[in-house]
Amino acid sequence: MQEVMDAAREARDSGVYPDGLEEQLQSDFARQLSRPDPRDRIKHLDGLLEQLSARRMGRAAVETSSAIPGGSAAHRAIGKVVSRQVDGVYQQMNNFTAELVGVLGFMMEGLQDPQAHVHTEMLRELDALQDRVAELQVTIDSLGSTYREATGVMSHLLVHLNSLDGLEARLAALEESERRRGFDPFFEYGRFEDVARGAESDIEVEYSALADQMAGSPGPVLDIGAGRGEFLRLLQERDQECWGLEIDEDLVRDAIDAGIDIRLTDGLEGLREQPLGSLGGIVMLHVVEHLSVNELMELVLLAYDRLAVGGTLVMETPNPQSLYVFARAFWLDPTHSKPVHPVFLDFLVRQAGFSEVRIDWTAPPSEDEQLLDAGHIAEEPASRPEAEPAADRDLREQLAELAAVVSANAERTNDLVFGPQNYRLTARR
Repeated sequence: MQEVMDAAREARDSGVYPDGLEEQLQSDFARQLSRPDPRDRIKHLDGLLEQLSARRMGRAAVETSSAIPGGSAAHRAIGKVVSRQVDGVYQQMNNFTAELVGVLGFMMEGLQDPQAHVHTEMLRELDALQDRVAELQVTIDSLGSTYREATGVMSHLLVHLNSLDGLEARLAALEESERRRGFDPFFEYGRFEDVARGAESDIEVEYSALADQMAGSPGPVLDIGAGRGEFLRLLQERDQECWGLEIDEDLVRDAIDAGIDIRLTDGLEGLREQPLGSLGGIVMLHVVEHLSVNELMELVLLAYDRLAVGGTLVMETPNPQSLYVFARAFWLDPTHSKPVHPVFLDFLVRQAGFSEVRIDWTAPPSEDEQLLDAGHIAEEPASRPEAEPAADRDLREQLAELAAVVSANAERTNDLVFGPQNYRLTARR
């Protein structure tokens, strides 16, 4: 022991040991004696490492609800503004967490193996981790700047939202007002069709010739706004594949009970879902007058795309060139939006690409409702005196001229006031 102490003294005096080494060793030794069991610390670190490896960061975990009216919407709007940067940071943080878990796992392996010499590798991994932390900090600083700007925008937005006192009540009032402007009958619309359009048997007689025309189409025929299904029944009798679309639930239920294939959906939506070129015919009987101009244009374009080559588009609608229609029929149906002029509809389908466009005039008013033709007044009498006085001859000629004028005026008036009630446009794909 004396020899060891002398050797240590000589080494200290020679400067081999730095100053304070013995005191440091004694301190370390005392600290080791009071330190808990390292195995408990390793077990605790294992639990923390498992929690860290399971954590994933993303926008879905960010709370966006707010007690302020419109505040949640504002939070979501701000999130969308900075979404690209935020998502990028979240991805970097998740990547960083994965690397951190790997480094800590490597260190845990070294700590659990007292025979391993991994200090150099640990230092190298820690240096690389420190570089990643520095890169992440730059990105976080940039995100912080963007977030502060977005927070300022959101603050201004919330100030304006707070100034809209009673916003929810106003929105509810607008929704109620819009509901009142719509058509939501307490009765079955099918019963109204019995009054507005007539009996189903009369409708079938009216459209029998059209059903003959559509039979043999190069694909199934789609009836949009099929109503009670009268036209589909005519097609079924002619062994033509067909089905329809209707938005009235009661009409669809009754048609299905009668064995007619009608589906409950909006015409535009149902047509949009059909494959390109899959239909042999599209029929719309008294539908276009219910649509807005934009809906009509979209419907015509969809019809062109969904029809097969050689397919037929048929649209029948009230004739706005007949004043009789407005007095008797058009405004009878409260769901009518506005009449569609035949010149515009003809132009529209041609612009969409249709060819062989034809317009037929249907459902003329009865003759007993039209003005009488006065042409018979100008007819020559069966017998006339051989020596007709000049005064009588002049009077007869004047009456003939007057009768011709009255007859021409009656014809013009009948065309304008008592013209056909409907027109039917047929176009070929």
